[in-house]
Amino acid sequence: MIETKDVTGSLDQVGASYTAVLKLGGGHLESRWQVRRVEQPGLLEITGTAPGGGRVTALNRFESAGTGTDSSLEPDYDLPGGFVGGIADKLFVERAIERDAKHSAEHFKAICGADGHVPA
Repeated sequence: MIETKDVTGSLDQVGASYTAVLKLGGGHLESRWQVRRVEQPGLLEITGTAPGGGRVTALNRFESAGTGTDSSLEPDYDLPGGFVGGIADKLFVERAIERDAKHSAEHFKAICGADGHVPA
């Protein structure tokens, strides 16, 4: 993700939404996301749509772990394109999702810093 825009509401509230701009294959792809479910303190579910009919639901879980927090991401998605979309999924999309999730987690951890506080 290289940009977030068109944010409506607080992203810890059901109904809030935003547009994510992704860098994908040398181009940019915009997808619209909406918060569908929030269960404090440890669950956030968001859904996204992309041009061409792609859809994704991402279930984010957070659990206390000692002095920190463990997080997990469970994506469930449908790609447009039928058989061709299925081939692209196996060859590219699954690995890209895993790589991007790991990359995002590393960046989030770095932003939080050693003291566990997110800078303002």
